[in-house]
Amino acid sequence: MLYIINNSTDPWFNLALEEVLMKDKSINDDIVMLWQNDKSVIIGKHQNTVEEVNQQFADSNNIKIARRTTGGGAVYHDLGNLNYTFITNYYDKKNVDFKKFAIPVVKALQSLGLNPELSGRNDILLDGKKISGTAQACIGDRFMFHGTLLFDINIEMASKVLTVKADKIESKGIKSVKSRMTNIKPYLQGLNINDFKEKIISSFEQNSVDFIKRDMNQSEIDRVYELYNNKFSKSEWNYGYSPKCNFHKYTKQPCGGIDINLNIQNGYVTECKIFGDFIGIRDISDVENIIKNKMYSINTIREEIDKLNLDQYFGIITTEQLMDCIF
Repeated sequence: MLYIINNSTDPWFNLALEEVLMKDKSINDDIVMLWQNDKSVIIGKHQNTVEEVNQQFADSNNIKIARRTTGGGAVYHDLGNLNYTFITNYYDKKNVDFKKFAIPVVKALQSLGLNPELSGRNDILLDGKKISGTAQACIGDRFMFHGTLLFDINIEMASKVLTVKADKIESKGIKSVKSRMTNIKPYLQGLNINDFKEKIISSFEQNSVDFIKRDMNQSEIDRVYELYNNKFSKSEWNYGYSPKCNFHKYTKQPCGGIDINLNIQNGYVTECKIFGDFIGIRDISDVENIIKNKMYSINTIREEIDKLNLDQYFGIITTEQLMDCIF
């Protein structure tokens, strides 16, 4: 088994690296990799980003948004989270069983004196609470299985950034399943995440034949950055890949009630209608038109809104108050 050393904490880089290794036909060995992401939300391939992420909270806390190439739900990552990836040649796609690939992780946790259990389609539990969620994908005859290990993540941060009011969005995206989570660290007194990582690697090595460690080579790094720049860092991938959704939100502001209705498709606002009992002197269609056909992101919409004298359309209102209506 080939262990790829990866010290990057950039989610866009790490997801691009997975894809590069998946598509590299010159590597015949099974691959394993442990890696970490700085603060980020990792969206499932078929999810609606707008529906899964509290974007205002993410922006104010410098949480990066990244879409992966596997299905499943949205998850929060930070440096208290350890991720694992297995890549192998796998020809029997009809009988792919996550348990087969989760066993090395379970054994590694057992070697630390823990008693994990496999649950449902893709979870590993500890005392009935989720410590690992997994996902998988195939490209040709290559199979990737990856997951999380919640060692010491900020669970409160995860809860806030993944909380979006369900009654304001209607979407065809695949919804995340909320599970009770717990961290592994309280069960392992005295271990930090680096110690934990080394013990997981040691367990993989002890349970693998011909375990070899190596750094990424320059060819791999070049291909990673090509994907990084052309795909994983792009708003078109992280937001625009989302399915169509309808957004509705009503708020009370100093100028009166504001009722925002948006159609969002591929990450762009295709329709915008604003209703309410506010009193302005200009036609509200100016505001609707300046939002329409723009990327549904806080920075993009704020830049457009700042071009207008909002008091003339709503009465007394600030840009931030209107942004709270739109997101």
